[in-house]
Amino acid sequence: MEINTWIEAVLASAETVKFAEPKADLYEKIQQKIKEEQVSTHWGISIAAAFIVLIGVNLFFVFHQKNTEKFTQVNTEVTYILTSNQLYSYDKN
Repeated sequence: MEINTWIEAVLASAETVKFAEPKADLYEKIQQKIKEEQVSTHWGISIAAAFIVLIGVNLFFVFHQKNTEKFTQVNTEVTYILTSNQLYSYDKN
């Protein structure tokens, strides 16, 4: 019985709690700060363009490196065949 009385008292105390009242112009001040701190589209476009250029340069070097490796391997094989006259015993190091 004591527990039920205590539970009822705690639940009833929630009804008497007063909530803090915000100032009338608080919402307007928050909206004004948000507008002041927004990043302009000019900076957004500039950053996006920089990322696109960076990704493009990286892709160029990745594909260029693959082509260079293939070309170097062919040159090494041709050089080996021309200097040793061994057509079937090329050993890749």
